[in-house]
Parts: sequence; C-alpha cells; structure tokens
Amino acid sequence: MSIVAGPLSDNRLQIFVYHLGSIWSTWQPSADPDSGWLPWSQMEDTQGAQCVATCPLPDGSLALFAVGSQGAMYCRNCPLT
Repeated sequence: MSIVAGPLSDNRLQIFVYHLGSIWSTWQPSADPDSGWLPWSQMEDTQGAQCVATCPLPDGSLALFAVGSQGAMYCRNCPLT
C-alpha cells in the first residue's frame, strides 16, 4: 500500500492511496482543520499504479505521480507542455 497527501489552494488536504489494485482519493470538504473527509472514490484507469508523489499546480489542483505495474511513470492531472 502507498499513500501520499498534498495541500489544495485553500489549504484543504487531498489524500491518494493505492488499495485493492487501484488508486483511491478523498479530500476535506472545507478548510476548517476540524472538518471531516468526503467518502473515498476510486480514480478511473489507475489499476496497478502505485502513488509516489503529488505537487500543486498553478490552478490550485494537485498533480499525482504514480508508477505503473511495468515500471512506467505516469502523471495524472499534469498540464501539457
């Protein structure tokens, strides 16, 4: 199992975890540090990919970097360059 977290633009946290063969995510619904978490949701097309890192993007979202089952590196929500 692998797990990574990153801050969103308003200081809420988003968590990504590799579990049951794919990546799942949850985040805080408000910036209040005592707020709960939304239900876990499975990310599409992430079977066999393990989370390794996140980084914030200029629009306040997070990019997720993952390694696939064959060793290839992937980036989800990464801007095109």
